[in-house]
Amino acid sequence: MLMKYRAITGENFYVQELKNACQFLLQHPELENKRQAFQERDILNCVSESNFNKKFQTIQKRLQVFTPKLMELFLKVDYTTTKFINLYAILSQERFFAEFMDEVIKEKYFLLDFELTNYDFYEFMERKKEQSEIIQQWSDAGCHKMIHKLKNFLVEANFLEKSPSGELYLIKRPLVDMAVIEEIEKHGNAKILKLMLY
Repeated sequence: MLMKYRAITGENFYVQELKNACQFLLQHPELENKRQAFQERDILNCVSESNFNKKFQTIQKRLQVFTPKLMELFLKVDYTTTKFINLYAILSQERFFAEFMDEVIKEKYFLLDFELTNYDFYEFMERKKEQSEIIQQWSDAGCHKMIHKLKNFLVEANFLEKSPSGELYLIKRPLVDMAVIEEIEKHGNAKILKLMLY
């Protein structure tokens, strides 16, 4: 699947919602209308119709990369691995995030440079603007929000740790259950997995 640049400024990390969705789908493998079932049973913990629509669209997109086995693992592995799987689902769908992992996080790690500053995030954004007409069309506020999402998602997934001063982000390597790595290698997006296992 060819990934596109998308401004996902309205999305959140949604670990619990994705877990709820996986659990429900494993219990109802023949389900035809996910939207209706999720809404009727409040699977995504929504406060309004618009909140449901936003969450459902995001969860539906992330579920596309899950095999039944990965769903099972998502529900039973440790929380660090759960967050790893969620980030894997995001990176598999979002080109901007995947390229940041490849061109910034992985590159710095190989050079034994484990610190990121705001400059690294904004320099990456400027480089992407030069390469993509789509990103050139994002507003300044949209670009700022995307950098904010990038930081938040990578911190939540344990790939970055924010320093006490808030000026630096330290690159980390989360420890992940081998069963998850093996499942993704065999039946998932091995290219994205490789980005995450720098």
